[in-house]
Amino acid sequence: VHNFVIESWEQLRSLSHRHFGVCIMFAELDDFMTFSAQVDPPRVMQYLNALFLRFDGLCDENDVYKVETVGDQYVAAVGVVTGKMHNEEVDQSHEMGTRSGEIRSGSLRDASSFNTKQMIGFAKAIVDGSRRDNTPEGADVCPRLRVGIHTGPCMSGIVGTKNLRFCLFGDTMNTAARMEQKSIAECIHATQDVVDLVPDESWEKRKKIDFKGKGLMQTYLSLIHISEPTRPLYIS
Repeated sequence: VHNFVIESWEQLRSLSHRHFGVCIMFAELDDFMTFSAQVDPPRVMQYLNALFLRFDGLCDENDVYKVETVGDQYVAAVGVVTGKMHNEEVDQSHEMGTRSGEIRSGSLRDASSFNTKQMIGFAKAIVDGSRRDNTPEGADVCPRLRVGIHTGPCMSGIVGTKNLRFCLFGDTMNTAARMEQKSIAECIHATQDVVDLVPDESWEKRKKIDFKGKGLMQTYLSLIHISEPTRPLYIS
């Protein structure tokens, strides 16, 4: 099998698109470093594999696209490959002086709201799923999932020429990552944009947080109510 090679800027640009109304989620395990230090590496890998397999299975049910995993971090999106998509594509003819994918504000808000609701449903499902495990023998702590989400525009494309993979870029990705970093275990940490799109969720207003490069931001938490475990995720 021959490696796919980017031969020109035009070829690379053809693979890049701008998307609107995309909901991005970052999820990561609290106490994972402590947990992984207490448990043998093969058991850590078993635990993560079983956990992420469960998350993968929940993607299709919630119309979610899995972007990537990095260590114990799981990144997903709605509105790029799945969900209601708005892509900006420039009309090459320019006959009408507008973009071929011109977006009406009403339809964009509807798509943004839909994508955000889908992601919140997914976030609740994976947090619930992460609790359905038995702590492996030797561990004093059981990692708990914390979640951050944000909705907005982003870019997609392929970068570099080796180990090519589809990537998402932009401020929406950065903001969602910061939401996760400042989140609390078993909670969804969200921006004002998310709350405005899904106001019926049980949001708890937090004290404004100073984010580097963005200033003070109003954020919100939604505590996820966990159901009783029905079966173990991890089998020792």
